[in-house]
Amino acid sequence: MGHELLVLIVEDSEDDTMMTVHELERGGYKVQWERVETEPAMKTALWKKYWDVILCDYKMPKFSAIRALEVFKESGLDIPFIIISGAIGEDLAVEALKAGAHDYLMKGKLARLVSAIEHEMRDVKIRKECNFVEGRLRDTLDSLIEGCQIITFDWKCLYVNDSAMSQMRKKREEMFGRTLMELYPGIEDTDIFTAITSCMKERKPQRIAGKLDLSDGSLNSFDLSIHPVPEGVMIFTLNLNSQKIIKGKRKKKKKT
Repeated sequence: MGHELLVLIVEDSEDDTMMTVHELERGGYKVQWERVETEPAMKTALWKKYWDVILCDYKMPKFSAIRALEVFKESGLDIPFIIISGAIGEDLAVEALKAGAHDYLMKGKLARLVSAIEHEMRDVKIRKECNFVEGRLRDTLDSLIEGCQIITFDWKCLYVNDSAMSQMRKKREEMFGRTLMELYPGIEDTDIFTAITSCMKERKPQRIAGKLDLSDGSLNSFDLSIHPVPEGVMIFTLNLNSQKIIKGKRKKKKKT
């Protein structure tokens, strides 16, 4: 017998449940399963065990796949949710997919069941790995001395670290979702904007020193390193004015 598979089956028919379990066993899995057919029973099952996959009938006397999807999404779990139904037309299938189902199959035509589950489980693994990497990357960026901003292709601020907020004299909520032109009025007329535009279009890193008018009315000099990323561009900044102040203080200390 192959790998263990924990399956929550939302189904009112015992016969259909056994047919599904048999198909999974034919696919080489050692199946641990539980059948539920009401909303309270599903909520209890989701709470007491971490399942590998949920297989759900579309329409039941006391429950429905659409409501089961809502319960599933409320749980916050990221596992495959696949509908298996004997009476689902194309319109209903599309509705279910839009509601959050990962796939659907017809009862009596389960040849694709194992491959569908394995495909969705691979996608779940990839999503978790990506989320882990993104979390580690975000932690790294948050700890940088340099300011860091991610600007999307439509010029909106997608990410900003603490250093960038300090440099730009703005709070995070003032920056998220705002365009570069809204954040820095007049930036379109600067060499900085030209360099960012070039990186956006040509997808090649740019390095430039330039000046920006900040929200407090001060004109500050910045050293910018601009890099293409899938979302748009990532901009690393050093405030050259603050660097000069720090150096000046160090020199004064040496004199005393």
